[in-house]
Amino acid sequence: MLQGGERRCSILKDMRSSTRRQGFSLIEVIITVSVMALITVIAVPMLLSANRYSDLRNVTRELVADLSEAQQQAAAGSQGTTWGVRIGNTTTTPPFYSEFVGSSYASGTVKDYHRLPASVSIVSSTLAVGTTTDIIFSLVSGAASNSTTIKLSLTSSPTVSSTITVASSGMIGYVAP
Repeated sequence: MLQGGERRCSILKDMRSSTRRQGFSLIEVIITVSVMALITVIAVPMLLSANRYSDLRNVTRELVADLSEAQQQAAAGSQGTTWGVRIGNTTTTPPFYSEFVGSSYASGTVKDYHRLPASVSIVSSTLAVGTTTDIIFSLVSGAASNSTTIKLSLTSSPTVSSTITVASSGMIGYVAP
């Protein structure tokens, strides 16, 4: 049994504990929001950068695949004619590449047409801005009409790049980030 002084002390403790509010203090809310903002500031640029790297890798692989397909179709004698790929770095259209059938590029012979995403650009000494180049693979041998080096880079970071080479023998190789 509690005595007079002990009883008053016990009642005061009960009153203090019952008057305390449940929830978060302003400091706790500010710290939580600050940490969330910091994580967002760090994560968003990393995600955007990862998307750009992915764009570069995908464009490189797709262009190599189209070059290989054109070379294989020509070597197999598909449609009884040569096959080629046009790579355009023109100033009037976004950079593109297009697979075509025949000895020259014409709208009627285009098999596939691909625009490069805005995050990827062509930066090659053999394909200056404002020009196009046609790589035509010979019937049966699959040899290329010319050896070409195509360098693709991130528009926002030109030092991040991939390089595709096409040898006159028709051999296709690439180095991607």
